[in-house]
Amino acid sequence: MAEVVPLRGGEGARVYEGLVRQTVHGERMTASHYVMQPGSRFPEHKHDQEQMALVLVGHVNFHVEGRTFRVDAGYLIVIEPNVVHDAESGKDGAEIVSFVAPARRGDDDYEVVEGMPAGP
Repeated sequence: MAEVVPLRGGEGARVYEGLVRQTVHGERMTASHYVMQPGSRFPEHKHDQEQMALVLVGHVNFHVEGRTFRVDAGYLIVIEPNVVHDAESGKDGAEIVSFVAPARRGDDDYEVVEGMPAGP
């Protein structure tokens, strides 16, 4: 079986200040499209899933276990399960697609490990 679904260009949900997400859950993986305003940030968090994040537009600084990785458009980062990380868009904003496997049990299936709440 196959299905074509929109992931980009529709109406998303505000996750954090300056950050909008559209998510599609499959049987074994989840894909999320993020539009990040300039300087917006997804807080430090961790999750049980392995993650690959592909930057489509702009660049994103991922902070992973004390290291900073600048990921430019056309590149992706692979983050192992249960590793604390965050993401911050550059001065021009960014657009990314994140894939996690296994599939998330819900849109907020992650643990925030700093003082920010887990939603808007």
